[in-house]
Amino acid sequence: GAFEYSREEGTPAYSFKGQVPAKQKRERVDQILKTQQKISLAHNELQIGKTHRVLIEKQDEKDPSLFYGRTQMDAPEIDGICFVRSKKKIKIGQFKDVIVTDALEYDLIGESL
Repeated sequence: GAFEYSREEGTPAYSFKGQVPAKQKRERVDQILKTQQKISLAHNELQIGKTHRVLIEKQDEKDPSLFYGRTQMDAPEIDGICFVRSKKKIKIGQFKDVIVTDALEYDLIGESL
């Protein structure tokens, strides 16, 4: 992740001259995030065909064959998720072996084995 610099009173940088304008800060962060998306997608594409142990955390409300989980690489509320298709019922909180079938910038898509 990346964030725009934010001035904080009491820090040495607060009184620096030549502060970067807000528009330029946003443009810089956007550029960093676009670059990171490409890197992340390339990393996730390397996972296609591999099997990961996924902690199932939620079932889709509209599609009972779709579950959401995370691999051991994914921190909750920070990293991406793994979308898991399963023909069988999965209990929330259960670990499932999942083969990755596709990848997004931040997320994996797979099928329960």
